[in-house]
Amino acid sequence: ASPNGPGVDILNNSFETITKDAVYYSLNSNFSVSGNIITGAGSTDAIRIRAGTIQSGSTITLEGDQTYLLFNEDESRGELEIARGATLIVEAGAILKFGKFWSIRQDGRLDLLGTEEKPIILTSLKDDSAGGDSNGDGDASTPNPGDWMSIWIRDTYLEDWGAARGIYENVELRYAGLEPTGSNGTGTPAILLDGGVFEMTNVVIRDSLDVGF
Repeated sequence: ASPNGPGVDILNNSFETITKDAVYYSLNSNFSVSGNIITGAGSTDAIRIRAGTIQSGSTITLEGDQTYLLFNEDESRGELEIARGATLIVEAGAILKFGKFWSIRQDGRLDLLGTEEKPIILTSLKDDSAGGDSNGDGDASTPNPGDWMSIWIRDTYLEDWGAARGIYENVELRYAGLEPTGSNGTGTPAILLDGGVFEMTNVVIRDSLDVGF
């Protein structure tokens, strides 16, 4: 689908007894996914998101009370990128689980709209306490600081001040802070803020490899 075209709507469907992920889609196209019931899928009833960029002029909403997996099987680097002029909205109760070398790069708008009752959790793929056993290995792996990278808000870095905007409310970031290959094991902030216009309320950063913010 074209980034600014009509896109695809996946609404009010039932996915049952799926061998792997119930839904697997790219952020490069306009789409709407809501009201779906997922049971018996291979990856704990989760939705898989491929690395990609939300294009300028597009708004994508990740429905609340769902688990989203962002990882590559070979542990190669992946990014969820929000371009300048694009918007990503994440609703209350959503869980985003990241594989190694994955990050969010924010040049546009990101609204993480959790509530006290239903916070939004961004965490490691190995964190079974949120969204279940997403990597399907039982107790063989446990989460550790630096299991994924960070949210990098690149406003000043791109010399386009005020382009990066957002609201982060009732959000918990766990096990972030990994720096890319070649860094000799050093980390990076879980939220790396290079400018922007934000409202951040009740954001908890824990078990990070480096500083939180």
